[in-house]
Amino acid sequence: MLFFPMTFVIVTVNYWIYRARFEFMERHPEVASIKPPTISRAISDPAIGEPFAFWISTSAAFLVLAMLPVAWLYWRSAGSVGAGSPNTRRFLRISALLLVALQAGAAVGMVILSQYTFPSFDEEHMLGSYTFFVGQSLVILVMGLSCGAIALQRPVADALAIGGGVNPRVSRLRAPLAIGCVASAIAYLALFVLKNAELGEAKAFVYQAYVLLEPALISAYLAVFATFYFDLVTILRRDPARRPSAAT
Repeated sequence: MLFFPMTFVIVTVNYWIYRARFEFMERHPEVASIKPPTISRAISDPAIGEPFAFWISTSAAFLVLAMLPVAWLYWRSAGSVGAGSPNTRRFLRISALLLVALQAGAAVGMVILSQYTFPSFDEEHMLGSYTFFVGQSLVILVMGLSCGAIALQRPVADALAIGGGVNPRVSRLRAPLAIGCVASAIAYLALFVLKNAELGEAKAFVYQAYVLLEPALISAYLAVFATFYFDLVTILRRDPARRPSAAT
């Protein structure tokens, strides 16, 4: 029950962002050969966009549910840190609340961008895209900063190793992954702006990079999110209430 929403989102979103592009190229080879489709362009075909909208909207709801145990990890971490590191404890609690709020905003963006597509709803679709990418990037940034605060403070890491919460060892991996993901999001924004600029022969290369980075960035978001499997498995295995002896 705990892992189902996270697994559903990771599998479903990854499947549909790549399927949409490949299916559009199969259905419209002439158009795709001239200008490779973005996900937004691919779902403008109703045959692709309608099932995409259903599954991505469903995933948006599950994504908020999947964030709840992750936020709980941060809240529990704040309790494990204790009074010895008041600033870190406060930061972890704020992070827990921010993760849920920001993820809810990003989920709203997912619903909007999937339900309102080109060419009939250009403005609504772009609003949904901005809401999703900005919101999800902020989610990953909060994860990276909070994990960095854990990994760089030995007393905090030692306290979490004893009391439970966000795994300090995984945090050392997650922090740079999250920061790299945010850097990719900034690069994606730069390519989004540059693709419409007068760049001569480089314009085709910039557009191609933009098209390829779009699904790769979404997969990177999900990859960072998936690292919390390790934290959750660790804390569930050590929880006495989960052991068979505790129930007898």
